[in-house]
Amino acid sequence: MAFIREKETALVMICGYKNEDCRSLKVIEQNGSFGKVVPVWACDDLSASDDISMEANEKKFKCKIDLLKQLRRVVSSQNKKFRGIILDQKVIYSMGQIVYSIFSKYHNQLLTEDVMIFAIKHGDGVDGYEEDDEFWKRSFVDKFREEIIVEEPVFRAEVLFNSSDASIEMDVVSSGDFRFFTTLEGIVENIDSRTGLVSEIR
Repeated sequence: MAFIREKETALVMICGYKNEDCRSLKVIEQNGSFGKVVPVWACDDLSASDDISMEANEKKFKCKIDLLKQLRRVVSSQNKKFRGIILDQKVIYSMGQIVYSIFSKYHNQLLTEDVMIFAIKHGDGVDGYEEDDEFWKRSFVDKFREEIIVEEPVFRAEVLFNSSDASIEMDVVSSGDFRFFTTLEGIVENIDSRTGLVSEIR
């Protein structure tokens, strides 16, 4: 993860259900040099849809409490806060809600001053994910920039990678990184050359 240059940092990786492939986690574990990568899987009884029933809310509350305990244990045992949060393409909306609600309230306890939020989303039905279903990830990243991150400077970018039949969007916000856009351009050029995708930085 070129956006984070410090060694031995801690990251939170938000994945889908445990029986699903979490590609982002595999990439980070194979290529990263971080001290701790904490995978967070969707709670088994959570619905992937936006269910607002009483039963669903009770399940979300229990999931939130369990996740908060897990994150606090890591911070306490490692004696370090999380430097970044990464959302894999398989993250479900209800889990995104839970993650945001935790960090919006406890960010001082769980996050470093400089932080990176990174989300990957697919459009045009890639892997069964429709673009409208993935819009919330862009909102997730924006809400961190607008409501949680206070350290200046803060940088925000969206990068589209397009092929003839699919698209992938990378959303990222990063604070305190004066080399953000230089790093971003290098990452995009590398992906373009390796995959043949056509990129557009917004």
